[in-house]
Amino acid sequence: MAQLATIAVLNLHLDTIMSFVILSAFIYVGCNLCADLAYAWLDPRVREKL
Repeated sequence: MAQLATIAVLNLHLDTIMSFVILSAFIYVGCNLCADLAYAWLDPRVREKL
């Protein structure tokens, strides 16, 4: 995936670059959401505040 992004940047394939950035952002947000939910599930002090 990184090789595809590198080739796209070097060849200025804007559609591929935009797709890679959007996909990376969704993965980042999804991982952060999972971490927050896991933290709330594991720590009872956080559940009291919800």
